[in-house]
Amino acid sequence: MNFSKGRVALSILGALAMSLSGALATTLRIMPLGDSNTQAPAGTPGGYRLEEYKILTDAGFIVDFVGSRTENPALELNGEVEHEGIPGISINGLATGLTQKQTLKTFQPEYIQLMIGTNDVNQTLPGVETPEGAADRLDALVNQITLESPNAILLVASIPPFYGRDYYWTAYGAPYNAAIPGIVSKYSAMGRNVQFVDVYAALSYADFEGGDGVHMLQSGYDKIGIAFANAIIAVPEPSVTKLLLVAGGGGLLIFLALRGWRRLRAKSANAS
Repeated sequence: MNFSKGRVALSILGALAMSLSGALATTLRIMPLGDSNTQAPAGTPGGYRLEEYKILTDAGFIVDFVGSRTENPALELNGEVEHEGIPGISINGLATGLTQKQTLKTFQPEYIQLMIGTNDVNQTLPGVETPEGAADRLDALVNQITLESPNAILLVASIPPFYGRDYYWTAYGAPYNAAIPGIVSKYSAMGRNVQFVDVYAALSYADFEGGDGVHMLQSGYDKIGIAFANAIIAVPEPSVTKLLLVAGGGGLLIFLALRGWRRLRAKSANAS
């Protein structure tokens, strides 16, 4: 699209959507759930949540991150600093914590962004959790979450690569990632609200260079944020039928304006 024409179209659609939708602006209750790569280390404020926040707000959404933790905030998140990223946590540790703290019941997320398993497959925890069983433990966790929060959309991500522990990646990390789409498909076929997000495919060694091999530079977290944001944007808008019931004949116009505006904003944000 010609840049100047695109800007004009964006402005028109934006004005139309805002004037028609008003209070219908969509608020997204999102729980970033996982280990230290969900929280992100010092030096990468906001982790992947920052880029995701920028893309979703630019696309016309109101973002409400939820969780019990506020470590590693970023000023640009405008107070949306909550998450459920727990450094060092394993799959079973996360599952137990969700039950004990009733995390999902407490925060009622609409989207759950699950990225977990690195601590299961990049080391051996004697007598407790073997790397070989990581995919089975993830399967059980997906079942748990989708039963506890049946109306939420669970976005299950592949794990980022890790470097410096080549044996563990080859023997356990890569097979674990390969098993995730099948787990997601299994529960999707059962009617559960679960989707796969491939963050691994977006990352490269350059996103880890100079670090500890497990945690990324900001460039890597930005790529994960883009992947999650795009997955949420791809979720279908409210149906035309629903909007017609809510807003009468103007519902179709609202639907088209909102959809076009959000997609153009998202495209513009990803290109910048």
